[in-house]
This record gives sequence, structure tokens and C-alpha cells, in this order.
Amino acid sequence: MTRLALVLVFISILSIRLVTGQPERVAEGTRVRLTIPTIDYPEHADSYTLIKRGEWEVRVKGYTDFIPGDVVEIEGVVDERGRVIDSKVLSIKSLEMGVVDYLLVQIAHLRHWAVGRLQSILPEPQASLTIGILLGVKRSMPREFYDMLVSTGTLHVIAASGYNVSVVAAVAMGALTGILSKQRSLILGIAAIGGYVLLAGASPSVVRAGVMGSLTL
Repeated sequence: MTRLALVLVFISILSIRLVTGQPERVAEGTRVRLTIPTIDYPEHADSYTLIKRGEWEVRVKGYTDFIPGDVVEIEGVVDERGRVIDSKVLSIKSLEMGVVDYLLVQIAHLRHWAVGRLQSILPEPQASLTIGILLGVKRSMPREFYDMLVSTGTLHVIAASGYNVSVVAAVAMGALTGILSKQRSLILGIAAIGGYVLLAGASPSVVRAGVMGSLTL
């Protein structure tokens, strides 16, 4: 019963993320204007800034900076993959957030702090590899290392996925075996998965992996 209740919590988080983050289908070539309540830090590439919210992916020309919680208004064109490209920022504002967005923003700050700590402890590319495996964060990764992962077909290693979820559950439950009862170890194992899902950004794919991982414990 406890497992079912916790799995239902995962499903609720997934529903919230899909409802708030799923873009409407817009025809290719359509010029759109979006107001995006951000919940994570931007990713910077050579010639553009990448803004993500749920399934939305917006590429803004040049360097744009903001902090999670800012509301960014942009204008751009939808490409064949549903991304908004050739975008320009019209305004960046700080507005009052809802409870869910506030919690997700605080988790983004925690993840940002964890990334900084790992970068200060480990050299490159070990730091980027660890950050990618543990948190699914790629924005601070050196371009050369990223290209190496793409060319060797190992990019999936740094994506938060079912593999990461299974490792978290195995470590948590293995450490508790012999100390707590099986039922309590199971509850804490599911709780560890929930913590990892939130820390990794609670994207729909990670939440789905968390749900499936909880069901298989």
C-alpha cells in the first residue's frame, strides 16, 4: 500500500510536468511569442542560449543570462522539430511564483550548488562526466568532451535515466540491508529514487524512470 501511494506521488509529479511543460503543436515556420516562467539555469553554446521548460526548447541568439524563477518573454520561429529558433528576448522579469515552481526553482539552486562543488573537487573531464551521470547536467561540459561522447555513441551515459535510478535504489537499499526491516528499506529506497528524480530536474523522462524503478523494487 505504501509503495502504491509513493508511486502515485511520482505519477502526480509527472502529470504536473506534462501539463505545465508540454507545448502545443504549432506549424513549422510559425512566428510565436512565448512567456516562459523559468525553473532552471540557461545553457550557453557558442552562438546561442538554450532555454528549456518541460518539452519546450528555445534557442536565443547570443548570450542571455537569468536566474531560475525569472519570467522570460521571447519571440522566434518554430522549426520542423517543434523547437523555437532564431529567437530574441523581449523582456526578463521577476514575478511571484506558484508553490510547484518555487520548489522546482529551489531544487535548481541546489543542483547548481552541487555542480559547483563537484567542479571544485574533480578535474575535467572527470567533473563533467560525474555531473552528467549523477545529475544529467550537460551545460558545463567542455565541447571537446561532448563531441567525443557523441562520436563514440556513449552520450546516453550522461543522461539521467532508468540506469541512474536503478543505481540509486541499489545503493540505498544495499546500505540499509541488515540494519532495517525489508519494508522500511523498501520505503527508503523509493524515497531515495524520489529525491534523485527531483534533484535531476524532474523532467518527464526522469519521472517515468522513477515510477518504473519504484514498481520493480
